[in-house]
Amino acid sequence: MGLFDKWKSKKKEVATLAGDIPKAADWLVEAMAFSGYTLDGTLESFRELDRFYDEQMCSGGLLDGKVGSKLFAIGSYVGQVFCRLLNGH
Repeated sequence: MGLFDKWKSKKKEVATLAGDIPKAADWLVEAMAFSGYTLDGTLESFRELDRFYDEQMCSGGLLDGKVGSKLFAIGSYVGQVFCRLLNGH
């Protein structure tokens, strides 16, 4: 085994959108629970997301400033809930 053979065998796993979505949704559930919001995978939990927006869109709130990854996680969670409820992928 040569030097380049070792390098080839240690390829990093490439992140994919399909892989990132469930991870982001799971992260959101944990982060929201830590902040006092309960997301349980139901349509009713969207009320918690609404409450989160109402309470955290203010100056100094959790959605103040850079929110790209948080919004991706919220969209991932919502999509995961719909996929599960509609037997989708």
